Amino acid sequence: MSIDKLTITSKVHKIIRDRLHLSREIDLVFGLDSKIKDDLGADSLSFVEIIMEAEDVFDIEIEDETAEKIITVDDLVAAVGTRVNVGAIGGVTNVDDGFSEVPFTEESFKNHMDSRIRYWRTNRDDESNSVLERAVASCRYESYQSIRLSMIGEALP
Repeated sequence: MSIDKLTITSKVHKIIRDRLHLSREIDLVFGLDSKIKDDLGADSLSFVEIIMEAEDVFDIEIEDETAEKIITVDDLVAAVGTRVNVGAIGGVTNVDDGFSEVPFTEESFKNHMDSRIRYWRTNRDDESNSVLERAVASCRYESYQSIRLSMIGEALP
């Protein structure tokens, strides 16, 4: 099986969101550096369920020693990534896994992230928006910047 990091990250986000019953809005806010237990509220049982579901989804085995070291979402993505044949994010990895119809290239991912960052930056800075709208826009802007930084290695200026 060959899966790119973006697909792994998306599937891990879905597993965590589903297991912890998080809304889609929260999914946009939690990033790779979010601590699964401390930040997202997983207890010991739900943490084990997340690990087990990741093993099922990716058809891998995560050893107990490795699972004990998983603290953040990125730690789980890395644990999965080392157990599957990870393609470069810039390469088009065509995996018919029923998860996504169109594989991303690095350029298309970058363009998508840049457009979302600009959109949320504009909403964050628009003083005609309510305080709540600006706060949500600020969170989303920071989240997209964080994802872009972790996936591409640079933030949008």
